[in-house]
Amino acid sequence: FVGVVFWVALSTLGLNWARWGMPMYITPIMLSALGAYFLVQQATSRFSGNRVIQAGVAVVLGFALLTQVMVSVATAANFLRKDVQLNALIDLSNRGITADNSVFEGYSPFFEVNFCSIWDEFEIVDGNLIPLNSDTEYVLTSTGVAGRFTNPDLFPAEVEFYRMLEKYPIVVEYRPSSPEFSLPLANIRIVGAIESMGNTALGASSGPVIRVFEVPEELRREVSSPLSREAIALIGPDYSVRAPVCQD
Repeated sequence: FVGVVFWVALSTLGLNWARWGMPMYITPIMLSALGAYFLVQQATSRFSGNRVIQAGVAVVLGFALLTQVMVSVATAANFLRKDVQLNALIDLSNRGITADNSVFEGYSPFFEVNFCSIWDEFEIVDGNLIPLNSDTEYVLTSTGVAGRFTNPDLFPAEVEFYRMLEKYPIVVEYRPSSPEFSLPLANIRIVGAIESMGNTALGASSGPVIRVFEVPEELRREVSSPLSREAIALIGPDYSVRAPVCQD
């Protein structure tokens, strides 16, 4: 019953985290175990003399078990992939982009492991985002944060923020790499798991998409007020979702 409640709730909520689905995932696991037990019981009692049906049941259950094992191994193997943020951190250092001259979201090279926002680091003047800190030269975004706020009906202020950020010139973008190893019918779970493990073995990386923007020099200035009237009118008294400010 709890799993059904969570299933309905997570299908309705506009923003949720994968870990919230844990109570929901338990329900189909329990039902699958009961179903497998019932299938074996029926095959051994009602069709005790029919080896064809018994063999068919054994094949179906064996294939299902093998699929789960392969998917589990492939998922675990993904954690062996090098995070794109590590490569980005090295390249950013070479470019002279540091935590001191940037503002950055969570799940980005300067703040890798947690959720935090940069929405409160700017004000809006004449339709432009102006950093509150005049030392800010670069802005780092991550799909680990920005990718959660793409629905303009639910998050109008956040969507507008990222739209305005697109006015800044982009310096570089880092994406997870994946070797050109593909298999036909990869949408079948067991085939997809084999393909994923093959890409991992060939050096695929993982992680979010990191984008680095440069603040135009004419927009780098000290701003005395925490938020302009235009900004307040745009975002209202508060953002749709509050998040901690990122600190390295």
